[in-house]
Amino acid sequence: MAQLREQLATSQSTLQATEAERQALTQRLEALEPEKAAVDAQLADLQVQVRQLQADQIRDQEVLGRLRGQVATLQSNNNTLETALQSLQEELEVAHTARLDRDAQIENLHRALDHAQTQNAEMQDTWNALQDAMGKVQAENAQLQAERDQAIQERIALQSEHGELQAELATLRQINATHEQHWTELHRLLLGSSLAEGEAPDPLQLAAALQQQRDRLSELEAALEKVTDERAQLEAERDRLTTELEQAIAQQKKLQQSLKRRPTSKSRPKRAEGRDPLSEIPGIGPVYEQRLYEAGITTFAQLSQLSPERIREIIKLKSKRKIGPESWITEARAMTEAESEES
Repeated sequence: MAQLREQLATSQSTLQATEAERQALTQRLEALEPEKAAVDAQLADLQVQVRQLQADQIRDQEVLGRLRGQVATLQSNNNTLETALQSLQEELEVAHTARLDRDAQIENLHRALDHAQTQNAEMQDTWNALQDAMGKVQAENAQLQAERDQAIQERIALQSEHGELQAELATLRQINATHEQHWTELHRLLLGSSLAEGEAPDPLQLAAALQQQRDRLSELEAALEKVTDERAQLEAERDRLTTELEQAIAQQKKLQQSLKRRPTSKSRPKRAEGRDPLSEIPGIGPVYEQRLYEAGITTFAQLSQLSPERIREIIKLKSKRKIGPESWITEARAMTEAESEES
C-alpha cells in the first residue's frame, strides 16, 4: 500500500512536469508565430522588390543576384520555421497524450489502492485460517511422532525377542545335533548289547524320540518365522509412519512459508467484453489502448505477437520520440504467461 502511494505521488509529480513542459512548448509556439508573420511579410516585400527590379531593370546584375540570395535564404528560414512549428505541434500532441496517460494511470492507482485495502482484509482472514491450519498440522505432527516412537520401541522389542529366539534356536539345534550323536551312539551300543543278549532294539521308539526333537525344532523355526514376519510388518509400518511424518513436516513448512508471505500482487481490472486492460502496461494510455482495440488487438497475447514497427503503425505515432513498443511486447508476454499459470 505504501508502494502504491509512492507511485501515486511520483505519477502526480511527473504529470506536473509534463504540464509545465506543455505550457513551455505552447509559449514557444506563440512566440514563433509573430516571427513567422514577420518573415512572411519580409518575404512578400522582397518578392515585390524583385518584381519591381525586373520591371524597371534599373538595378545591375550584382544587386539582383544578392537579392535573389536573400530571397532563397529567407525561404529556407521559412521552411525551417515551418518544420520547427510542425515538430512543436507534434510534441504538443504527444505531451497531451502523455497527460491523458498519466491521468489514466492515476485513476488506475486509485482503483488499485482501494482494491489493495479490500485485499488486505481478505489476507488477514487468510492469515488467521493458515494459523489454524498450522496448529492442526502441528497436532497431527506430534501424534505421528508419538506413533513413530511407539513403532520404534515395538521394533526394538521384536528385535530383542528375535535375537532370543535365534539364540534359543541355535541352542536347540546344537542340542538336537548332540541328541543325534547320542542317539546314534546309543543305537550302536543298544544294537551291540542286543546282539550280545540276543535281542534287537526297538527302532520305533528310537524314531519316535527323534521325531519329537524334530517337531520341537520345527515349532521353534515356525515361531522364528512368525516373529520375522511381524518384524517386517512393523518395519513397513515404521516406514509408513516415517513417510507420513515427513509429509506432515513438509506441509508444516509450506504453511509456515505461506504465513510469512503476504501477497502484494497488484489488482487487475476485470475484462470487459473479452478485452484485456492494455492500459495496465506502462506507456499505454486510453488513446493508444483505444487505437489498439480498433485495430483488433484486444488481448495481451495478441499484443505480444506484434512487432514494434506494427505497433507504431497502429498507434499512428508521427513524432520520432521513442515511447518503447519493445517494452510493451515484453510486458504483454509476461502478463500472458502469468494468466496461463493462474488458469
